[in-house]
Amino acid sequence: MKNVANTSVLWWGGRLLCLWEGGMPYELDPNTLETIGPFDLLGLADEAAAAQGRVAGRQRQRRPWLVEAGLDVATRLLRPILSGVFSMPPKRLLAHYKVDPKRNRLLMVACNAEDMLLPRANFTFYEFDAGFGLVQKREFVLPAHLMIHDWAFTDSHYVVLGNRIKLDIPGSALAMTGIYPMIGALQLDPSKETTPIYLLPRSTEAVASGRDWTVPVEAPAQMWSMHVGNAFQEDLGRGGLNIRLHMSACSYEWFHFHRMFGYNWKNKKLDPTFMNAPKGKELLPRLVQVNKCLV
Repeated sequence: MKNVANTSVLWWGGRLLCLWEGGMPYELDPNTLETIGPFDLLGLADEAAAAQGRVAGRQRQRRPWLVEAGLDVATRLLRPILSGVFSMPPKRLLAHYKVDPKRNRLLMVACNAEDMLLPRANFTFYEFDAGFGLVQKREFVLPAHLMIHDWAFTDSHYVVLGNRIKLDIPGSALAMTGIYPMIGALQLDPSKETTPIYLLPRSTEAVASGRDWTVPVEAPAQMWSMHVGNAFQEDLGRGGLNIRLHMSACSYEWFHFHRMFGYNWKNKKLDPTFMNAPKGKELLPRLVQVNKCLV
């Protein structure tokens, strides 16, 4: 799988980086735009975390040991395949980063390569200073099969908007052989009529609050989250918080892995009419607002 590094551009710490979902960022010369090469940001961050002891304890919800053991075995089997056939690194950075202007920090998040195939989601959040020095690293494991493309943050929380997915068994078998692209192994999971939003503790105060962050806020509509426009929190006093976010979302009926944005990768044809919304149905991407009060 070729690293196309074509999703977003980052200028930080004197480096110009291009990012995408499936591999390392690529660094460009800021004057000529010539390619310098891969920039192993995660490798540098993990080395710094180990040397400085900055890694927060891995936080996870334990399921029955037999389930966890089965997922661990599946992980060990999948990683060599994903690395050998698809050239996927063990961890992949999401293409969307965030900047905290109050603290002058770069925030990034990585997922494990096998997460797209297993009902267990691993998220590692990194915070860097102005020179790519690691300031904070937090790891979370959620007992859910999710796909995320964009995310948000507030002063005290990381906000993950979970899109529910499940395995397409025939597609996954073909994907493992390299005949299908990796995305062909997945399909939407419309089993619940809500959208899960996970509020993961960023600050030490949020960690100490004792709130069960593995339980998502269930937004009262089934939406596929695409991009986040804004997120912020308001202190309500006496320990209460109101977290508000704006995101671009669409109907599960509109989003289709085999016809991504109207492009059918099976026959290599583009049909933009697929994205047209039938009358009376809100299928197309639209801006929505979600509020949640934490007490």
